[in-house]
Amino acid sequence: MSKFGTKEKCAVCTKSVYPDDRIVVDNKLMHATCFRCTKCNTRLTLGNFTALEGTPYCKPHFKEAFKLKGKYDFGGKTAESGEQSQTQSAQTETETSTPPSSGPPPPPAGGPPPVVENTDNQKSAESSDDLFASINQLRDNAGSGLRKVAKEEKTKYRSEEEKVSVVPDTITPAKSVAAKGKKASGPPKFELVSGFGEKWVIENQDGQQLEVTDTKTKQGVYIFNCNNTYITVKGKVNNIILDSCKKSGVILDDAVASVEMVNCQSVKVQVVGSVPTVNVDKTDGVVIYLSEASINTTIITSKSSEMNVCVPGATEDDDSVEVPLPEQYQHKYNPETKKLETEMVSLNL
Repeated sequence: MSKFGTKEKCAVCTKSVYPDDRIVVDNKLMHATCFRCTKCNTRLTLGNFTALEGTPYCKPHFKEAFKLKGKYDFGGKTAESGEQSQTQSAQTETETSTPPSSGPPPPPAGGPPPVVENTDNQKSAESSDDLFASINQLRDNAGSGLRKVAKEEKTKYRSEEEKVSVVPDTITPAKSVAAKGKKASGPPKFELVSGFGEKWVIENQDGQQLEVTDTKTKQGVYIFNCNNTYITVKGKVNNIILDSCKKSGVILDDAVASVEMVNCQSVKVQVVGSVPTVNVDKTDGVVIYLSEASINTTIITSKSSEMNVCVPGATEDDDSVEVPLPEQYQHKYNPETKKLETEMVSLNL
């Protein structure tokens, strides 16, 4: 084994070679990484190096030629490779040069690998074929339910009498259903009921004009489920309630407490005398007629629409003035007063 200093150069890359990273082949110094097979450029080590007349080969490529004894120095160690005898080398050379007397080598054990079929593509193709087959079947059977029209059945071959349709002299008009209001449920009722105080009960009236007389201030009037009915209440009563009435009206002289309308449609209330309060709740279409004596009446509304108030004109000869009640409001929170301020929405038309 030769010793070289750090100033020695690699025979392959001409760079400095250190003792721990060197290899000497036939007195040629080189890096271990530069020591590669001449055939395949594979890096050679102690395990796969074989030299042939100073030319490095890996063991597989060295077997392609023939083996000779060689020496190398790797990392400060000396070893020998290719220690086969010349007899074995000659025998190997003879075996490689002489063709075998028998036939070609047998095929490898086992048959060829099985063919893997793409079942997804096969299923897709089958479904497409079925689809087109069903379409073609529908096309072929499109006229299967039809029959051929006979010659005598065609209009152009009919006689003149058959072509003319018979129209009756008088046409009976269809019976028109008159628009009627909802039928009163239950028997009509108009009576004075005593219990927790006296109360006039008027229920289930349709298309009537009724008058309540002989009234007292402690009596109330309850009107329920009346349609197209107008009721006149004479004298002074405690209160009047209209509940679930349609296209009905009440004319009253005086009321001690209030007049209320709940769940009504298109109702009218006329106050001849005075009443402190008028309450309107869940009612669509209300007209309230106030007199001079009831001009200061308080009107309270809730969840109602189409509300109007008629008040007398400036003089007796002037017509009454109709004022709509507001239905839309705007609300704003005032952080200074910490209160909610509500104002009516005015439409400037």
